[in-house]
Amino acid sequence: MEAFIIAAVITSFALLVPAASTHTTLYVRAGNNQSQLVVGFTYIQGAAAKGAVCFDGTLPRYHFHPGSGAGANSWIVNLEVCS
Repeated sequence: MEAFIIAAVITSFALLVPAASTHTTLYVRAGNNQSQLVVGFTYIQGAAAKGAVCFDGTLPRYHFHPGSGAGANSWIVNLEVCS
């Protein structure tokens, strides 16, 4: 069942993000620690027009950071509750 939910979420994002849509990526600095990796949010701009928003009305967003080494072809899906 968990695998089905994850597949449904990924499919939903794929349907919401047409090739020509614009995305906004936001990076936030993590304090003074320059060595800490901070992966920005990518907001899906076209989602609101389709009614695909979070419960609080904000745009859906995701994190993406390419893997490296042995994990270069691996994915981690991080689902968060909108705030």
